Amino acid sequence: RGKYVKYLSRANLVALLINMAELSFSGSKNFRQIIVCSTLSGRPVRISDIRQEDTDPGVSHYEMCFLKLVEKITNGSRIDINQTGTRVRYFPGTITNGDGKMLFHDCEKRSISYYLEPLMQLAPFGKKDLNIVLKGITNSDIDIGIDSMRMTTIPLMSFFGINGMEIKVNKRGLLPAGGGEVTFRCPIVRELAKLELKNPGKIKRIRGVAYSCKTAPGLTSRIVDSSREIFNKFLPDVWIYTDHAKGDKAGLSPGYGLSLTAETTTGLFVSSESISKPRRRKDSIRAEDDLPESIGKTASMFLLDELVHCGCVDSSNLPMMFLFMTLGPAAKVATLRVGRLSNFTIDYLRLLKAFFGVKFVIKEAEDLEFGDEEESEEEEEEKSDQEMDSDQEEEMSQDNGEEEMEADPELNLEIPKCSIFSCVGIGYQNVSRIML
Repeated sequence: RGKYVKYLSRANLVALLINMAELSFSGSKNFRQIIVCSTLSGRPVRISDIRQEDTDPGVSHYEMCFLKLVEKITNGSRIDINQTGTRVRYFPGTITNGDGKMLFHDCEKRSISYYLEPLMQLAPFGKKDLNIVLKGITNSDIDIGIDSMRMTTIPLMSFFGINGMEIKVNKRGLLPAGGGEVTFRCPIVRELAKLELKNPGKIKRIRGVAYSCKTAPGLTSRIVDSSREIFNKFLPDVWIYTDHAKGDKAGLSPGYGLSLTAETTTGLFVSSESISKPRRRKDSIRAEDDLPESIGKTASMFLLDELVHCGCVDSSNLPMMFLFMTLGPAAKVATLRVGRLSNFTIDYLRLLKAFFGVKFVIKEAEDLEFGDEEESEEEEEEKSDQEMDSDQEEEMSQDNGEEEMEADPELNLEIPKCSIFSCVGIGYQNVSRIML
């Protein structure tokens, strides 16, 4: 016993015991996030009172499916569930990613992105690269779409030094029957890079995918036209691809949707999505908000709303950014410009504090000025000519006795305030990887 005391002081022993203590949570809220944080931190958790007062109490079917997925990519993890399913105890193991073998998993009840999102948070810290095929629903109105993750989430991972992550859509599957298939590949990293994103930049281009399954090919063209009617008023570089799946690649249910992504001059991405509702066999006429034109306009307005209220990252990817900021290098401050915060993100920040002891410092962000510092002589001459023309028009209007129109107060929209979130990471390192 004296040999161990020689190398570990009393303070270190107390800190070690605190880190290994079991954390207790109540309810089914943030179930996936608790399991992910427990796996990364190595702290066992107890989740009790899971839907205890519901007509169908206990762990749901898709949560059980998620726990089976965690067992596939880990080694040594143990899950204890009581007879009623209202209490779960999870003892985390080592992330192995299946030792580099190709894994297969059926994603039931929820979309593939529900299971793919925690995989993107755990797989970079595995023993070997992850290769997995996920089968189920690719796009739904509850979870983020697979196209948004492919066009938005993966490019954001490069800011943390995670390069080579790939999502390939083999088959599309919409609600309710699904039938889609996605291949996900993720390399491992030793440690994460420091994040510093304060300038969102200007929007330089918009890209998108209008997809349809087991429907007429002309529906995707109607979606593209309705979306371009909105975006062409702001910028010309708008390109929306069409993906009409048919046969075996169209899944088991008909439907259509639109996924949009806006890219800024600083290399950031903001996404939005809209999808048609599942159609029953008895329904012969779709509702007005479910027509292709409405789908295109809804997705476009969602994207404009995200661009106004978000900072450098959209609301769907914000929790993952906070997690990687927490796991970032020690003794270095990571900063992120954040706009609107959802209740889910606020709860996630509390989980990060409970598992890793990291607190975020929040400060009000300064207003950005997007004016060009250096202007060419031709631009200055054009501005001076425009000023002279405007002065002449004002003189003419005064001579003619025209009254100036008062500005509509409803058009004076204020840009929402943003905040700067900063923290010092814990210096998390991948101890599961094979040392060569």
